Amino acid sequence: MVGTPVYKLWQAVLSNTQALSGQLSSQLTQLNTNLHQLALLCQERKMLKKRYLTEKAQLDAEARRLADEAAKTEHQYMKQLDKVVYDREKFELLASRRRRSSTASGGSSTRSSKMENYRMQYLKSSVKLHNCHNKLVLCIDEANSHSDLAENSQTPALCEYVENTACDCAQRCVAVMEEAGAHLAHSNEAFAGLQSQLMRALREIRVVSDYQRLGEEAAVARLGNNSRQGGQLGRQPQLQRLASRSQQQLQQVGRPMLAFNAQLLREYSGRLKPGQLSYDSFTREHLLEHLQ
Repeated sequence: MVGTPVYKLWQAVLSNTQALSGQLSSQLTQLNTNLHQLALLCQERKMLKKRYLTEKAQLDAEARRLADEAAKTEHQYMKQLDKVVYDREKFELLASRRRRSSTASGGSSTRSSKMENYRMQYLKSSVKLHNCHNKLVLCIDEANSHSDLAENSQTPALCEYVENTACDCAQRCVAVMEEAGAHLAHSNEAFAGLQSQLMRALREIRVVSDYQRLGEEAAVARLGNNSRQGGQLGRQPQLQRLASRSQQQLQQVGRPMLAFNAQLLREYSGRLKPGQLSYDSFTREHLLEHLQ
């Protein structure tokens, strides 16, 4: 009956039960929201890692392609050099025989026609050699330009972007987990114990130190570039610690620079110079076509 002690007892039980149920329902809703936010942050981290690996792989693939192209051109260059030497020797041998020859005019005419064919063949081989020489010089220059740009600009910029984005993502993750822990703080002792352990673990997270390695890589690359250009190191303590290690690390991870092999021309006596473009009647059209 209404107003009796039994009625009041059951009314208190039901009221407290409903209040507890409402509180748990609210906590569950908030927890589901936080879990969804954490899932999105994890997905963002995966996409960030994928972007870093993809762009780094593209830079490395382009460097390998340019190096392979330079090696292929050098091989063609060596073959063309041998062809020029062979054609020159044939032409000079026939010319010397003709000077010593005292045959009749009919035989002399035949040898003159043959000599003209050898001369034209030697000329064509020389034109191909000069164009191949320029192609090799340009390939080496392009490979070294890409290596320098990737090492001193693109890779440090990529590392800096990954560092900043990853730190921001980790900070948001900590904020979401702290919010979830705060909503669990009003639960029973078991939940409170778990929440206390969670909060202690969150306080141990150091966002900057977790991504310090990426920051060091970017700073090392920038320091290496500044030191080669004669720049002065900053006064920040972190940069001062990195200064002594920058050159050593760049030597370990930097791409090797290509150089023109001067030995290719050891048996050549023409106008070609190691590492220098040849601009003459043989190569003028080829160079203009390449520059377009």
